[in-house]
Amino acid sequence: MTDIPKPTLTVKPQSSLFTGDSVTLRCESWDGWEFFWNKNSNTESTEASTKTIDSVKVSDGGEYRCRARKEGHYTNYSEPVTVKIYGNCTSLFTYILHK
Repeated sequence: MTDIPKPTLTVKPQSSLFTGDSVTLRCESWDGWEFFWNKNSNTESTEASTKTIDSVKVSDGGEYRCRARKEGHYTNYSEPVTVKIYGNCTSLFTYILHK
């Protein structure tokens, strides 16, 4: 195999979220490939083509990339996607109201 295209990484519903929101990252490549997820330059275990986090925390934020493998052949990593997680705004609103 030569010139294996790198996968495309998408984020649904969006890449800017609040704590407690749900997010799904999808690594789009060919069927039958294994996927490797990379967050902030740390490779995570082999997983499916989608990675869902049901209740995000601030620590889930960062730069994500993915790559695929089949029969010893690897794609390059996808373009990075930055996921930003914002903390709950309740305390900020409470402070402003009581100021």
